[in-house]
Amino acid sequence: MVDSIQRITSALQSARDLTLGAAAVASSRIGESSYTQYSKSIDPDALIRLLNSRNSREVKDAMKRIMSLLATNDQTMELRGLLADVLKNITSDDLKVKRMVCIYLLRFAESDPNLALLSVNTIQKSLVERDPEAKALALKALSDINVSSLYPITLQSVKKCVSDVSPLVRSTSAFAVYKLFQECVAASSRKGATAHHQDDGVADMRKNELVSLIVDLLADADPLVISSAIIVLHNCIPDRLDLLHGHFRRYCQALTSLSHWAQPLLVESLIQYSRRYIERPKYVNKNDQSEIPVPFNQDEDETLGPEFFKDHELVMDPDLELFLNSLRPLLFSSNAAVVASVAKAVFHLAPLSKFREFGIPQCLIKSFQLSSNENKCVILQVIAYYSVYDPRSFARLYQSFLPANNDDSLVGSYKLKIISILINESNVQNIVRELKHHISSSSDTAIVKQALSTLVVCAYVSNGICSHVIKWLLEFMETDELKDVEVTSELVNVLRHLIQINPSKNLSVMIKLSEIITTTDNLSGYAKAGIIWLFGEYLHTEPRIVPDILRKLIPNFAEESKECRMQILILAAKILSFDIDKSDGTYDFENSRIAQLYDAVIYLAKFDDDFDIRDKARSFDSLFTNQRYEILTLLLQAPKPWPAFSVFSYEDKAKDIAHLDLSQEVVNSFQAEEWNSDREEEVDRTPAPVNDFMKNKSSISSSTFFANRSRNTEPRTMESPSFIKSPSPDVTTFTSSKGKTYKLQSLEEFFADVPERPKTKKKIVIQEESETDSAEESEESEDDDDDDDESENSEDDENEDDDDDDDDEEDDDNSNESESSNHILLSPDN
Repeated sequence: MVDSIQRITSALQSARDLTLGAAAVASSRIGESSYTQYSKSIDPDALIRLLNSRNSREVKDAMKRIMSLLATNDQTMELRGLLADVLKNITSDDLKVKRMVCIYLLRFAESDPNLALLSVNTIQKSLVERDPEAKALALKALSDINVSSLYPITLQSVKKCVSDVSPLVRSTSAFAVYKLFQECVAASSRKGATAHHQDDGVADMRKNELVSLIVDLLADADPLVISSAIIVLHNCIPDRLDLLHGHFRRYCQALTSLSHWAQPLLVESLIQYSRRYIERPKYVNKNDQSEIPVPFNQDEDETLGPEFFKDHELVMDPDLELFLNSLRPLLFSSNAAVVASVAKAVFHLAPLSKFREFGIPQCLIKSFQLSSNENKCVILQVIAYYSVYDPRSFARLYQSFLPANNDDSLVGSYKLKIISILINESNVQNIVRELKHHISSSSDTAIVKQALSTLVVCAYVSNGICSHVIKWLLEFMETDELKDVEVTSELVNVLRHLIQINPSKNLSVMIKLSEIITTTDNLSGYAKAGIIWLFGEYLHTEPRIVPDILRKLIPNFAEESKECRMQILILAAKILSFDIDKSDGTYDFENSRIAQLYDAVIYLAKFDDDFDIRDKARSFDSLFTNQRYEILTLLLQAPKPWPAFSVFSYEDKAKDIAHLDLSQEVVNSFQAEEWNSDREEEVDRTPAPVNDFMKNKSSISSSTFFANRSRNTEPRTMESPSFIKSPSPDVTTFTSSKGKTYKLQSLEEFFADVPERPKTKKKIVIQEESETDSAEESEESEDDDDDDDESENSEDDENEDDDDDDDDEEDDDNSNESESSNHILLSPDN
């Protein structure tokens, strides 16, 4: 009975496992939605039951549910109380379960440090496992637990893992050093001024221990470990560039094999290293050997002249030249940060001609085109910074910066700022044509405003371009496309700026504007108000046409917009104030036509619906009635500043960069320390010893063992007999640490010792029905027996072999005779 129950239980258990397996396969095929619905059905009681289950699949399901709750910050289930149930699964054989347990442990370890410390012993046991992923995960979990009492244990574990055979474990130990360093710094800052000298000594000793570990990691031979060590060096001790003395040349050669995260950090460190410890490049005269330091960030053709290079040559330190040449492959990296770091290195360490020789403008543009929308804005700021110093290199590529329809506001604005730098006589016409099309077709207000500002820069190239731009802007104001208030304001500012360049030559433009505001009905109120204000500003240039414009505006005063009514009132006050200042004595208000126009506007404004216009009218009327003409002159006729546009001078680089309005982080990234010219002695950059842990993984039968052993042995000469032993050690023997002696063999020698099995020829008989089949079968069986006897005795006696050959000939004769009786004998060899 008991056996029957056991068999039924085992069958049910097998069926349950099959059902769970089928469900897992089905959920993986259906997708994540099915698992999401399944995980939502796990209540707190079921979650505890799954965590304590012996089935690894159920434990994994429970941990997945916990991870989803942590990721979504779901407060429906209290996860803090599951710490004990989760930590017991740290001993699971499934690496994914261990990883999820470690994530949970890092989240809630600070809430219950005593319970979290119970898992430290199990984590430490994982440090001796053979699986490098499990070992790295254990070290990461141990270093991430934010409990101060674990510092000595973690430090001891890191010291052991720094020399581990696996590069993954050594790389993880580097980041563990980084976390220990952060904890040490945080502990020092918490103590502050109340710390004792003894505590300062302990902190310094800990830092020295961590620095020694960083030194060991920097001497590693694996690129993964070097990448991690560079990140730790850059974030922990960025000023200790002296640690790179013995690794400078090796790092330059290994730069392309490092990770994308470490490459820009290493390039940044080597830039600072070069400016601190390497001699500055210089131009040496070929005749008198005089030296001239290289002028950085300047065009040599403009600064030194093209004839300068006929008698001078560039002299550069070999290590600096090695570093610059090692940067060339990085220009084709898919990571924009790597390309930007290379551009910075060449920009700060070599003349501007090298910047063009490396093709950095093309590489930056390519990196911009391949980057995501989040990185495009940063790369454009980098390009804009370099364009200020080298506009000639980027001017040929201006078409790459023309705004596209799918560009966002920030990207399009920076593109137009770069085009403002690159405008010259050769490309200005094409740029103006593209800008006009973009202004008339784009719906992005910010990009249109920046395009209008760029038109101002184009107008500075020549008077013909300026007249063309003003004419097109006037035509654009009359179209139905100008509806946005901000765009209209910017357009009026552009016209004001262009007219203000030379007011006397733009009288025809002012007359055209007067026709626009009096005849055009589709002009917005804000644009019309801006033009009215523009006439009041340039009353001094042509005072004859402005009163007539005011006369045309008064009949429709009540129908105008609020902005227009305010500007008409101000224009009337300006004209009257200017006419009073122009008169020598007392002003005749009764017979003056201008005073009559002013009275008409004041009368209409006093009864306006808007209280601002009514208050402004009463204030003007009070000043004129009380004859406060000086105050009116200061208020109405004071010169106004020009609108601020990014017109680049190409002489003051700092001012031009300020016009670009770059982010402070980007501007700070271009800063580099001054070149150290006061070095007392040359730095020894002899390659330091390298820790190569891969040699411990070589097999005893590998070719590297023979190669290493054969270097210490002398080759045998042809004259020495083969039976005379050479005094050199035998390369085919190996003694292990336990004292066992092994004989090393090649593959040919190994398979040569295997005895060959004798091959017997099997004869296949194809028979046809005949009367003599039985007799012939008996004869053939006798022949086969004779053949077997001959094969057994062939190794004993050669004479018997000869007799066997004769017997074989007889067998052949018999076979020929059998052919006549319709019998065929076939051998497998044939």
